[in-house]
Amino acid sequence: MKSKHIAILVVILVALIGVYFLLQRPKQTDLSTLYTKITPEIKLNQVEAIRAINLSNSESEIFIRKSGSRWEIKLKREGEEFFAPVKPNKIEKLITDISSLTGELRASGKDVLKDFALQKGHGILIEILGKSGKIVEIIVGKKGPRWGSSFVKLKNSDKVYLVSRDLLVDFDIWTNKPEKGLSVQPWIDLQIIKETPKEIKEANFKSKKLNWRLFLKEIEEDDEKSGKKEASNPEENSKYKRRVWIFEKNGKRHQKSNTEVEEYLSTIFPLYANDILNPKRSKEFHLEDRKGAKKFTFIRTDGVMKTIYIGSCNKKGDKCYIVDEYGYLFEVSSSWIKTLENPFKKKAKAKGNKKQ
Repeated sequence: MKSKHIAILVVILVALIGVYFLLQRPKQTDLSTLYTKITPEIKLNQVEAIRAINLSNSESEIFIRKSGSRWEIKLKREGEEFFAPVKPNKIEKLITDISSLTGELRASGKDVLKDFALQKGHGILIEILGKSGKIVEIIVGKKGPRWGSSFVKLKNSDKVYLVSRDLLVDFDIWTNKPEKGLSVQPWIDLQIIKETPKEIKEANFKSKKLNWRLFLKEIEEDDEKSGKKEASNPEENSKYKRRVWIFEKNGKRHQKSNTEVEEYLSTIFPLYANDILNPKRSKEFHLEDRKGAKKFTFIRTDGVMKTIYIGSCNKKGDKCYIVDEYGYLFEVSSSWIKTLENPFKKKAKAKGNKKQ
């Protein structure tokens, strides 16, 4: 065989080998086809209520509703139901996690649902409701193989998806499967006053025996009096404005330094409650009409005013009861009330024998 023919055969052989390996090369997978959109996009302002039920323990149910600009959760105590404020960040995280949720299809069919703790009567059923009805109904099973993942399915479907969201954590479930009942306690917002001292420009306290007011006042001083150097041209002299804290107690006024005010306000702001009670019990603590209650009012730097009504304390004297502007009844430490009744109280000096 001529060398020319051999060369042609070699070229053909190399081409065939190249085509073979090209065909054997694994195809690139389009990642977008691996993930399926499970839930629609949900905006917080579309949501009117949220219901969550542990299907294996139906007595533990969480029901949250929108009330004006706030969120409330239903509580049941001593056979009676009432609503308590909800932590806003808990709501925002749950809606964010469920909105536009995508997942990887892992199984399909009733026979395999048990492997994911999604068989009938198991899992956490989450219902998101809007003004026109249910937006989405999704059931959460056990946690996924990856950190921060879980298995879910739509209520009326047998398709199981692995999602990159640990929806059990949103309900403070840290076990692998949702076997325990749902707890409402982590959702309750017990922070009565969220403002910090730097956000306050005025505070007032009124009771039958005491009336005090702390507020910022703008005063004018000459440049020379304020410590500034006198201008070379007398016509350039001007008034210097500065803001000072004025403390008024039972008609007498005193000027307070910024340090004094910040130290005192830091003992009042913010305020956390020990617990929340049924508003029907307000009468027990002389808060049913607020007329005879002590009153604490403060104004923020943006002009927003808030009021808290203070009722009676327990027999032991370590717990007192207050009502906020929304009508929620809280139990707080009596030390907070004492701080209001004794503003700018100086600490007593430690007693002891002086060394000779």
